[in-house]
Amino acid sequence: MTDIEIQLENVTKTYSGGATSVTALTETSLSIAKGEFVVIVGPSGCGKTTLLRMIAGLIKPTSGEIKIRNKPLWVKNAKSTEAVGELGFVFQQANLLPWRSVAGNIALPLELRGVGRRERGKRAEELAELVGLKGFENASPHELSGGMAQRAAIARALSNQPSILLMDEPFGALDVMTRDAMNQELQQIWLDLRPTIVLVTHSIPESVFLADRVISLAPRPGRIVDIKDIHFPRPRTPETERSSEFQSHIGQLRGLLDSHSKTGKQRV
Repeated sequence: MTDIEIQLENVTKTYSGGATSVTALTETSLSIAKGEFVVIVGPSGCGKTTLLRMIAGLIKPTSGEIKIRNKPLWVKNAKSTEAVGELGFVFQQANLLPWRSVAGNIALPLELRGVGRRERGKRAEELAELVGLKGFENASPHELSGGMAQRAAIARALSNQPSILLMDEPFGALDVMTRDAMNQELQQIWLDLRPTIVLVTHSIPESVFLADRVISLAPRPGRIVDIKDIHFPRPRTPETERSSEFQSHIGQLRGLLDSHSKTGKQRV
């Protein structure tokens, strides 16, 4: 039986403000297996980031339950420290501390956990090499390109050896060539370490290139409307992207999301 790493059961999130309320995500159920690479796509306002932040424990669901390794993420109003300890998070911006070196930023979560200086340094060096920053350990964040800064952010998220890596549009601000290179880098990190990855993106080609499964959300209110399996062998290459099957997946996903976006507008 496949090990389930993340499980959502009828999860709903409603934001209330005064006399109005907005349901960002409604009655969402989803199971993600250990070591799976899942990508979430959908139009702006469909609840992608809300869903990811709820899995991370940054937002509490209004109703429903989230389990990490079959243990509740929330017990009453308190997060499970054991469950949160399994998670690493990469935000849209690298958010590196400007007064710390690359190695210092990578090792920060270890320092906060009381890990000794020597062990922190060794781990930071290993991760810098893993993400392609060998030789830049002592560089300052302002000396890095956008892609290099995101590499450092990924390394920082991996420093605690999380079993689950959550990524919120991490390459959205990068130029196309750098983004393609980062997709290759991320694929290789996943192949080397095999964490469970849940990534949010607006890019349908990116989702097809990276995912084992693509989860499509529709807006008003946010909900899962399709789950597509992607079976291309790994490692995937630029040749994979040029195949007719790859382009067919992209066309199907775009058509699906376009149809739901139009339906959503008609209901407004």
